[in-house]
Amino acid sequence: MDKDKKESIVRWLWRSAISLGIVLLILAAFGVTLRLNFLLGDEIIIHLSPQQDSFWIHYGEQRIEVINLSIETPLYCAASCTYAFTDKGQDVMLDEGNLTLRNGDRYFREYLLSPSRAGRGQDVYRFDVTCRSIHSALCPARGEVTYRSSLILLNYDLSEQEKALRQESQDIMLPFLARLAALDIALKTQSGRIVLLAPTVKMDDLQERKAAIEGGFSSLLLDTERLKALWSAENYSGLRQELGDFPLDNTFDALQRNVTMLSAAVAERIALHNALVNRTISLVAEANAAGDIYALAVAANDSRLRAAVLGFIHQANETQRSFSRLDFKGYGSLQGALAELSDREKAIENDSKSLRAGSRARWAFLLAKERDRACLLSGEEDSCLLNGTMANIYDAYQHELSTEWPSSTVVARTCSEIADLKQEHLRIGNETQQRLREQNISFPADSSFNRSVTDVSANISATIMEAYAESLSAVNDPAFADLLSLWMGAPSSTAMNGTGIREAKDYLLAHLDIGQDTAAYEASFCPLPAQFSHALLPANLTATVDPPLPPVNSTIGTSLPDNPALCCIFGECAPCCTAPSCASQEETFPIIFLHGHAFNKASAPAYSLDAFNLIQYALEEEGYLNAGIVTPLTATEGISAGEWGLSGKPVSVKASYYLDAYLEGKQYVIIPTKSENIDTYALRLKDVIATVKERTGREKVNIVAHSMGGLVARRYMQAFGDADVNRLIMIATPNQGIAGKVNDLCPLFGEEKECQDMQPGSLFLNRLNDPSRQPQRVQLYTIAGIGCDTDRKDGDGVVAAESAHLPQAEQFNVSGTCGGIFGEQLHTALLDISRYPQTMEIIKSALRGDSS
Repeated sequence: MDKDKKESIVRWLWRSAISLGIVLLILAAFGVTLRLNFLLGDEIIIHLSPQQDSFWIHYGEQRIEVINLSIETPLYCAASCTYAFTDKGQDVMLDEGNLTLRNGDRYFREYLLSPSRAGRGQDVYRFDVTCRSIHSALCPARGEVTYRSSLILLNYDLSEQEKALRQESQDIMLPFLARLAALDIALKTQSGRIVLLAPTVKMDDLQERKAAIEGGFSSLLLDTERLKALWSAENYSGLRQELGDFPLDNTFDALQRNVTMLSAAVAERIALHNALVNRTISLVAEANAAGDIYALAVAANDSRLRAAVLGFIHQANETQRSFSRLDFKGYGSLQGALAELSDREKAIENDSKSLRAGSRARWAFLLAKERDRACLLSGEEDSCLLNGTMANIYDAYQHELSTEWPSSTVVARTCSEIADLKQEHLRIGNETQQRLREQNISFPADSSFNRSVTDVSANISATIMEAYAESLSAVNDPAFADLLSLWMGAPSSTAMNGTGIREAKDYLLAHLDIGQDTAAYEASFCPLPAQFSHALLPANLTATVDPPLPPVNSTIGTSLPDNPALCCIFGECAPCCTAPSCASQEETFPIIFLHGHAFNKASAPAYSLDAFNLIQYALEEEGYLNAGIVTPLTATEGISAGEWGLSGKPVSVKASYYLDAYLEGKQYVIIPTKSENIDTYALRLKDVIATVKERTGREKVNIVAHSMGGLVARRYMQAFGDADVNRLIMIATPNQGIAGKVNDLCPLFGEEKECQDMQPGSLFLNRLNDPSRQPQRVQLYTIAGIGCDTDRKDGDGVVAAESAHLPQAEQFNVSGTCGGIFGEQLHTALLDISRYPQTMEIIKSALRGDSS
């Protein structure tokens, strides 16, 4: 091989070696660049935008929502994505899927939305996307997950026609409910009357009527509840149709008439009951008084009349017992029983008339005879026989019968008069004895005087009988015919003279007693025979009065619910929070997540928003609705004031101060601007806070800030006041600045102006930490990472713990580890709550306002 050829081969080898070296160098540089990009966070950016964030429609209408999805990935990378469309009101998954996207790919999903219920309210939907880079030789991705969410609000209201139907239905229902409540009180009143009267008045048939009315009333109540349910469901069209088809007034009027008739029937029943009570008491009294007739029947040996009297008494007693126990069939049957008793009473009175008349005539004669005897003994013979004519006795007898007939108590009255007569005789005897003592008169104890007393007594009796015998023949009355037996065998009177007659009369007068005929009458009839006494039963019935009732109230509501707009969230529905007081409810203040300093100045601002993904989703478990991201365009998206806050639940949003917007023609354009100082970022935060307050309708926000985001929030409060912020939770925020290697490297990877502001002793930090300019109304919390060498101090590898804490804040430390200057730093890992759950617990405690 010649020399030229060898040199040619050598040159070719050198050129090949150089070319291969250059290729290898390029490939190595390319690989380092890829890995550095991924190390600094330049992985996936998700662009998620619904066609419309908020809808206002009526029940029955529908709207189509179009979701636009695209991603940006590093060169040669693809992403595996999962999406889900959820009804957050009902907490129900409506759609989900998986797809693979590459840089610049676009994906669309359409959903047909309609109100979940009639009336007014708000439904909340959310579209969530999670993407992860697919690792390959040309895509050295770490496989971190990126999240994006977009909230969609469906607000619905009554149409004008529904509002008119609502008013018409209300105009019908309210008067009807008032009448129904009044009828309820009336029915309860009658029910109470019947219950209170039932122990003393037979109410079986009226209770059946009451039960039938109550059944009809219950049926009307069920129909009313069905109508009220339509009202509560805000189905005003269906309600108005039901009111037209259902004859409310006719049914109500029929029930009202029945209640009125029942009230009248109860009053009539009380009156009838009391009338029959009085009639029963009267008949029982008559039965008990029939002992006179029974005694006369015994004396006359009239067994038929005696049995009739005992049967009458027994039936009267049984009727009374049945009445008092209310075990009779009905008042009709009771009336029949009382009528039968009345007939038996009349029959007994009629059958005993002659016995009673004869008894009364006999006693009239005996009484006159007794008084004439006392008169003759007193020595007033000339005046005594004025009573002793049978004509006078008969005239008195006739007068008595004309005024008191028919009387079944003839014997009882006679016994009473006998008792009175004996008292009269006792008085006369006592007075005579007193007179004789005063006159010092005494009576001999010999037999001659005793015979004289006997003769005088017999002669006086004979004188009286002779005086009556002459006039008896002139009386033509069967009742007096029996008196003739009193004269049979009676001795005749004789003339008596002598001084012993006065002494005998005084003796008889001093020991005056009823005669033998009167004594015999008393022995026969006074008291009643024992057999009759055992049959007597005292009347135990009393009249019933309409009982006083306690106040009766109706449980029927006379108003209709206002049917406020209902907002459903997390499976629960409640009236939408629209009152002015909602604005100041601290537990519903929204959360704004503020990211920190971007270590890669070339990375998109959207990547910084992913720092709080895990925390934002975890807080939703605590009741904070994930509302996605707020950008400068959010304020222009046409969402009404307070829409995010209607559910009464707090929302959480992520925001970036790296984004700005400007108007180009008629459309706003959003641009990333990361090269500004913190003062500029604080100005942008002002717009974010104003947008969130306006969307939620709340007067304050809570801020959870990472790293430099805490400085942005503090500067905002210095520049614009702290009235809009409730709590500020700062995580790894360099409140005293960054130092050492981190400070040296900051301008190389991040923006220079930000780095200058965070240098210890910078003008910015001096103003920020001026003690006289600290917020007075905001509760501050600082969370510092510890366990990593941070410029020879304990910290999170980027910010020393002593730099993170503020003296006026509640301070917390979270221990962790770092992976070297190009490895993972605790500074960013603090937000990974799967590894550092203590961070999450501190945030939740701070949001609740718990003290450390």
